[in-house]
Amino acid sequence: MGQDRDSTDAVKGGGDSGAAPAPVMTEMDTPEAAANGAPPYAVVKSATPIYSQLLYLGYPKGFTTASENTSPQRYIRESVPEGEGLAAWTQMITIGGVKDTASEATISPAGYAEHIAGGFRRACLNSFSQKKMSEGIANGYEQYVMVVSCGQSPATAGRTSESALVIVIKGERDYYTVQWAERSMPSAMPMPINMAKWVGRYQQLAPVRLCAKVAGEKEPYPSCLNPG
Repeated sequence: MGQDRDSTDAVKGGGDSGAAPAPVMTEMDTPEAAANGAPPYAVVKSATPIYSQLLYLGYPKGFTTASENTSPQRYIRESVPEGEGLAAWTQMITIGGVKDTASEATISPAGYAEHIAGGFRRACLNSFSQKKMSEGIANGYEQYVMVVSCGQSPATAGRTSESALVIVIKGERDYYTVQWAERSMPSAMPMPINMAKWVGRYQQLAPVRLCAKVAGEKEPYPSCLNPG
């Protein structure tokens, strides 16, 4: 499964791959995470230019970029814990962007999220589970958040399960996604979704927000990292 769960090419066609812009990071911690069932990991805050806006979020310290690609219409970056890689990972944080899709009336954050969930459902119909976390305006933009789970992931030939927190944001011009996936013991039945754990994960990423690009502003994008 892996990134195939976010089949954004079906939403907007891709193009040739190439070098992607590097994220800019600053280290912070998240004491609120402990209050939501997650360890108080140090978090690295990242501001990444993706098409028309900057995407700001936090990464638990120790994650490193495993792959990064951009095209005229699609951006993707996958990060895994240090010592792991794309061939075998226990957790993966993926950010993505699809250019010039926000104006399309047939696409909504909820519909886009359901498109991602559909990839999970088709891959593991008998062990699929899904739960909505939130929907509405967050940090000024429409956002939909859910958790999806596959008890027997075809990406690992059923040796593991795969679950993911999925955040979809409708930007000014583009759509953005953030996914935090984890693999664990397999299950032939739908796995119960521990929302307290996933809310804690969301808190570690938060705030997930979009920032405007400021003309002439360079790294570390202070208008986004330290909004006034």
